[in-house]
Amino acid sequence: LTSALGVRPMPWQQHAADVAGELVTDPETGLDVLAYRTVVLSVGRRGGKSLSVLLRLLQCLFWRPPGAPAPRGWYTAQTRTDGSTTLRDDWMPQLRSSLLADAVSTREGAGYEALHGNGGIIRLFSPLPKSLHGQPGDLIVFDEAWAHSRELGAELEKAARPLMATRSSPQQWIVTAAGDADSMWWL
Repeated sequence: LTSALGVRPMPWQQHAADVAGELVTDPETGLDVLAYRTVVLSVGRRGGKSLSVLLRLLQCLFWRPPGAPAPRGWYTAQTRTDGSTTLRDDWMPQLRSSLLADAVSTREGAGYEALHGNGGIIRLFSPLPKSLHGQPGDLIVFDEAWAHSRELGAELEKAARPLMATRSSPQQWIVTAAGDADSMWWL
């Protein structure tokens, strides 16, 4: 994906992707599944976190275990508006100017922003627990975790569990810069 996107990951990005993407064999099914259900990543501001998240979201679209349903991914930031800004202003232009332009289609309508590819979809959601109810998910990314209270963070993680319950190789990412003294979920 990196060459198709026209990027070269920094060494830390490649290492993080290698660890987060480690596969193990599920003893019940014999299929390769992700070894880690939760990935926690802290990166300094402007350190390349957004590219790492985009690459993982794209991986969600294009990799799935045999027989698995179409992939579904979810992304949020400190607010839905901030997540939408990242998707529309950073990721979509990068995708359109890459070799992935024909493989990944984008939808920009307010409230309906999404990436489509390989029969799957990546959607935005508001960082509210009720936003995740009733949907399946192979990947759920909570970006800018520093912005959420301990209580909201715990509720978001609790809301994410049922999304992943029926998926064969789900993963949630909790990603952020350092934050401040009020960043209790992150701390």
